[in-house]
Amino acid sequence: MTQIDSSRPELRKVLFVNSGNFHLAELDLRQPTHMHGGNNAGKTTIVNALQFAFIDKFGSMVWDEHGSPETRQHYFKQFSSIVFEVNTPSGFQCLVIHGLGPGSAFKYERWVYSGSLEPSKYYSENKGVISPVDTADLKLYLAGMDARKLNEKDVEKWVSGRGESPFSVAPLKRA
Repeated sequence: MTQIDSSRPELRKVLFVNSGNFHLAELDLRQPTHMHGGNNAGKTTIVNALQFAFIDKFGSMVWDEHGSPETRQHYFKQFSSIVFEVNTPSGFQCLVIHGLGPGSAFKYERWVYSGSLEPSKYYSENKGVISPVDTADLKLYLAGMDARKLNEKDVEKWVSGRGESPFSVAPLKRA
């Protein structure tokens, strides 16, 4: 069993709610992960979604043969979320990618807050049916977590570890 260094920044969990092929999926990445499944099971959706945690500009991401509008529609349906929990030297923090749906051409917002991932804050369950929380409820939760909305420059600082980056997932070795 490999011991994980808790002082080292690392991606710990990923949650998909109404995003890609998933109504709800949670992955625990603290240990090695093996994915297998048939075509359209969501393997590539998961791997490609990791780009949202490591690449600051959507236009710099690689999406196989799909174009940007098609890809945004795939990931950012109405009330969709992809949430990354990251362990940092200062504790757990979450990066939330929230889809704005068809009314906003399937664009998204990025939010960040200190604390652990609580999946149940992103969806509700009624008689076995999973429903994503609506934007208003999600924003109330984010406000309660003192989350701040990130722009591309903030994300670039987060990825590279420059400035007052809260995550520093991939520290910049040289400019």
